[in-house]
Amino acid sequence: MQLILKFVSPKNIPDMALKFPPFLKAGSKIAIAATARKVSWEEIQPACTFLELNGFMPIIPEGLFSEQNQFAGSDEHRANLLQQLLNDSSIEAILIPRG
Repeated sequence: MQLILKFVSPKNIPDMALKFPPFLKAGSKIAIAATARKVSWEEIQPACTFLELNGFMPIIPEGLFSEQNQFAGSDEHRANLLQQLLNDSSIEAILIPRG
């Protein structure tokens, strides 16, 4: 059996233009969303401090610290929280602390 690899590049895909988001700048809002295992304030506090020291605005959404067994809330809760952040045009980046 012969294995043939075809590399995907913009040249191989017609009508596909690469798009890049704008660079983050001082004051950019960066949200934190736990999409898998639960997190605590003690675990994410160093990241929030780092973001603030570098001029960013960490956003801690309501419900971030929810718990259901080892998860950060139910599947529906985690999906809704992430979708809410994706829909918020003021959020310029989302950090996922786990998995």
